[in-house]
Amino acid sequence: MSKTIKVDGEITPDPIVGEIVTLTLEILSPKESGEGIFTLYHNEEINFLEIAPEWQVPAEDRGTESLEWHGQVTAGEPPVNEFTFCVTKPGNWGIQIEAGVVGKGFGENSLHIISTAESAQVIPSSEYGGSWTTPSMRTPTTIPEPVTISPECARAD
Repeated sequence: MSKTIKVDGEITPDPIVGEIVTLTLEILSPKESGEGIFTLYHNEEINFLEIAPEWQVPAEDRGTESLEWHGQVTAGEPPVNEFTFCVTKPGNWGIQIEAGVVGKGFGENSLHIISTAESAQVIPSSEYGGSWTTPSMRTPTTIPEPVTISPECARAD
């Protein structure tokens, strides 16, 4: 399958540890229509707070946290999805987005997140020059004092 689907993700504001932020996800299939499958992989240190009902946790979770959407895709009509989340620990984390129209096209993108209690940075895969931190590779960062996470941001385990 060719990479014919455009996948864009933006996080605002920058995800400082413990603060609620928004991921806006746009997936565009310029030419292909049909059955679509979108998958969002993320580290467990990224806690999604509000998930639209059409996004589900898949039964088979390849060893990393993920969300999945199945539905009809119409060429040229990008579905836009918004998610709220918190980063629960300082470190380098990843969100990987894969999108496909079954048998017709594929696209992917990743966002590299560097998050501390005082600052944060989001770098798209196209601009990131370092070694990539995939959702299955966690790189925690030690900070001098513990970060207080609000109950809204804390992972309910």
